[in-house]
Amino acid sequence: MKYLPLVFISVFTLTYQSCKQKYDPPSVKLNDLVFNSIFADNKKDSMHTYCLLGSGYFRAETSDDADSIINSWLSKHPNANVIPVATHGPTLSDYPNSKMTYCWLIDNNDTINNFLIRTGCYEGGTMIRPKTWQEMSNKEKTVWEKDPKIIVHIDQRTYDKFLDQIKAAEQYAKQHQLGIWNKKKEDEY
Repeated sequence: MKYLPLVFISVFTLTYQSCKQKYDPPSVKLNDLVFNSIFADNKKDSMHTYCLLGSGYFRAETSDDADSIINSWLSKHPNANVIPVATHGPTLSDYPNSKMTYCWLIDNNDTINNFLIRTGCYEGGTMIRPKTWQEMSNKEKTVWEKDPKIIVHIDQRTYDKFLDQIKAAEQYAKQHQLGIWNKKKEDEY
């Protein structure tokens, strides 16, 4: 009987580790991805798409030069690390094995995600990760037919630090009227 707690802890640890490994996204290198604007196809897994924006990318206002800015950043940072933030899937009911991962591309202290906001390509809200089923309000859940199976890959502290950087980047773009913020200024006249 005195060994029962030890057995329980061991079984729990093994179960947790196997579940955790099951949901960890496969490691991907930047040269495994082929970008078309904010989306990237994975050369090694045709059912797994990567996206530079977290939420609202279908409705996001975009600067006219966003695609060229993305391509320029990618060519200047060929060794950037791909950091998965959140994965959901399947993304299409016709493809039950499809997945999409919101990711950050980081090269030293530079991230493409922050750069896109700082240059005014997108609003900062597009960098918010999707919410898990447990995080959604009942009203938000009505948008989905069922749990979208969103899996978060980063810890809250790292995510919060990233969001602080995004807020500062958006403020900079607004103050300097860059990209979409220049366009909004023109629309006021």
